Amino acid sequence: MLLGMILIKATGKHLSDYASDALWKPLNAEETAYWHIDQHMGTELGYCCFNSNARDFARFGKLNNNLGNWDGAQLVDSSFYDLAATPGMVPYYGMGFWMTDKYQTQVYAHKGLFGQYIISIPEYDLVVVRLGKSEGPSSSDKHAQLFHSLVEDAINTFGIEAPLDSNKNSQIN
Repeated sequence: MLLGMILIKATGKHLSDYASDALWKPLNAEETAYWHIDQHMGTELGYCCFNSNARDFARFGKLNNNLGNWDGAQLVDSSFYDLAATPGMVPYYGMGFWMTDKYQTQVYAHKGLFGQYIISIPEYDLVVVRLGKSEGPSSSDKHAQLFHSLVEDAINTFGIEAPLDSNKNSQIN
């Protein structure tokens, strides 16, 4: 929420207007997106509640796979991805991305409140979008079992054996 307020102050625009100009329009989004607002202050909830459709969410995944580049235009500074993929206080989250070290490849994920995911696997140029209402039980690494199933199924579907980290337990409890 604080970052959203900083962006509003720095740009002089509502967060949704800034996001529209900086991301949504350049990504050629097909549908209007909706952002929940704080009913008391009337500002967008900078920490959550951005709603759209699977096809437009997949554009975010493609943007992540291309390190912020969209059809030749650098929409997000590529150095952000190194920073965002560096774990913070916990090994599975950093600067807006959920991560896992279970696989021997980079996996970025945006996670919704109820099992929605935008999963990017840049090495294989794969994007998985899941819209849903429940993510189910967690695994031992704080990700839902569903998350791991989505990553493994995506990798295996395209004929790539899911590269498990040999130092990690590959069983999902």
